[in-house]
Amino acid sequence: MSPPSHATSEIRRQMRRLRLKGLRLAALVLGIQAGIGVLAVVVVAGLAGPRSALAAMAGALIAVVPGFYFAIRALRSTPEATPKQVVNAFYKGEFGKFALTALGFAGAVILLPEQFLPMILTYMACLAAYWLAIALN
Repeated sequence: MSPPSHATSEIRRQMRRLRLKGLRLAALVLGIQAGIGVLAVVVVAGLAGPRSALAAMAGALIAVVPGFYFAIRALRSTPEATPKQVVNAFYKGEFGKFALTALGFAGAVILLPEQFLPMILTYMACLAAYWLAIALN
């Protein structure tokens, strides 16, 4: 037995609201990560020079790009999507995020092997954006 049409439309309305909330939260996290990354690059450039600043930029990009990919993949489901489609979108987004992160680290370690510390510290600082966004939201 299917729910009445007014119940279905209410569920769709709630799904749209949740999707918008998710998009806002993703934008907040990515914005905070980008801000932390820019700040880290400027500070590292002043303290350790341009090569270390490049490594810090790599660390920021390793955090931001996969997060952006995940947000695009996971939050593009429509209210009409089945639960299976929504879960599959999250799995695909998470797998892509993991793969992009691994490739980013591999590339950074190969191209900037002696600059690991600024890269990993900036990456870690950017990950703190998740906690900051939760606290602000």
